[in-house]
Amino acid sequence: MTARKKIEKGQKFGKLTVIKEVEQNVTPCGTIQRKFLCKCECGNEVVRTMAALRDPYADCGCKKRYIKGKERTYKGRVIKSFLFTTFEGIKKRCYDEKFKQYKDYGGHGIRICDEWMNDFFTFYDWAIENGASEELTIDRIDNNGDYCPKNCRWVDRFTQANNKSNNRVIEYKGESHTIAEWSRIVGLTQSCISWRLDAMKTSVGQALGYEAINFKLHVQPITFNGVTLTIPQWAKRLNVSKYLIYSRLRYGLPIEDVLNPNYKQRRGLNEIQRLKRSLTSRGEQNGMYGKKHTEDAKRKMSKPIVQFTIDGDFVAEYYGAANAHEMTGIYRQTIVSVLKGRGKTAGGFIWKYKE
Repeated sequence: MTARKKIEKGQKFGKLTVIKEVEQNVTPCGTIQRKFLCKCECGNEVVRTMAALRDPYADCGCKKRYIKGKERTYKGRVIKSFLFTTFEGIKKRCYDEKFKQYKDYGGHGIRICDEWMNDFFTFYDWAIENGASEELTIDRIDNNGDYCPKNCRWVDRFTQANNKSNNRVIEYKGESHTIAEWSRIVGLTQSCISWRLDAMKTSVGQALGYEAINFKLHVQPITFNGVTLTIPQWAKRLNVSKYLIYSRLRYGLPIEDVLNPNYKQRRGLNEIQRLKRSLTSRGEQNGMYGKKHTEDAKRKMSKPIVQFTIDGDFVAEYYGAANAHEMTGIYRQTIVSVLKGRGKTAGGFIWKYKE
């Protein structure tokens, strides 16, 4: 049994100082959460769980993510800067095809009403009248609707995130909520609920802690190299966590990688990273590829650069900063700094990317 962690009065976590331990919270699945009354540096008193105190930046919520109180002049009128920035962001999402979020907004036909588009101060006055502040964000009530007074509101970030169209909604006994909402209701983390549903294939009631889980029913036998063992048995044999094996299975990794204790899981590898992993790392370790293949891989992964004298005369061309370092002895990082505009010369030469 894990020893109870001792937290004393006056102990500090981030901006919070512990005053005393208060009544514990018991979740529907029987998990006990210890709670503490704390005083923030700003003077507010709040109750936080022990898990929340693990955050090195714990506070009462007084920390602002944005600079507050900034004002600017727009068309001769003094306005709050964050509202101007908010409106510009809306316009980019709806009309700028190069903006990264355009496909989710303008690409789906979402626009700004003529009333706001033709006059920024109409939007500004509406925002002030409807309680706009830097702690809130503008949210569309109907995700398929346009930005207009009837379809917009100012809400906190939790409500905003909970209103996304890609949220996963779970229904239990006629009550529907997103995973984030269920997390607040039952006291379990979102990752725990998702893990129970996806990796352990439990029912919704079991995932939310309203029904008991018979973990023996979820022990999956795995056969590898002629040996068949359950996941806990494999974990004990390999000296790894069984949750690590569950996680690897969830992401669809091959069995040889799932049961490899030295395997480093990587997600979202792009083409260059995959090439580097296959040709460089595995190739050099397993002896599958010769030096020529490794050099070819490096060439494909690097952006050509050109070396010039101070007078602008061409000196040489290299397939990357690492190659230039090998050939000239000039520090690679110094060359990279010049290429990124943070310096003028490296080793007495000018360096540029090949056009």
